[in-house]
Amino acid sequence: MKRIVVTILVLAASLSIPFVVAAEVFKPEAVVAEALYGDVNLTVEERADSSPVVATVIFNRPLQVRWTTPDKVMAMTDWEATVQDFHKGGLQSSKIVVSVPGGKLEGMTFRAVNGVAPRAGEKAVVFLEQIAADPENTFRINGLDKGKFTVYSDGSVGNRTEKLNLSELLTVVKGSK
Repeated sequence: MKRIVVTILVLAASLSIPFVVAAEVFKPEAVVAEALYGDVNLTVEERADSSPVVATVIFNRPLQVRWTTPDKVMAMTDWEATVQDFHKGGLQSSKIVVSVPGGKLEGMTFRAVNGVAPRAGEKAVVFLEQIAADPENTFRINGLDKGKFTVYSDGSVGNRTEKLNLSELLTVVKGSK
């Protein structure tokens, strides 16, 4: 049943048709982005538990913009990032690729609701998950903008809806499953 619903959601999104499910209006692009990038409604503790890798990174530069699916539902931008520290999980390489929804491709601009918009030089703590179809060392941020906490010079971190002390955030991550 879940596969049928997701297929319908992706089809409706590709046609840019708002539709009604269980008496609620859904914006297809938001549903597709959430299906690809995790639940945006998790607490920090739940996001830490559901993310195999949590790291502090510096976003270096965008590498490419590509389609998320063969039917061209949504574009994603691959960013080169340098890992400063792994707080959970780890890799052999300090260079990773972080794929975020949105970008300009084939004359169209795509933007995901709750999408992540890194900036070159930005330092952030990111909650990452690897998608099997993506190349090695390529990750997606778990939970879109709620899975990226920009690190500020005063020792705080924040995203669109939350602001915490960096040490508090890292304590939550270190205590996760």
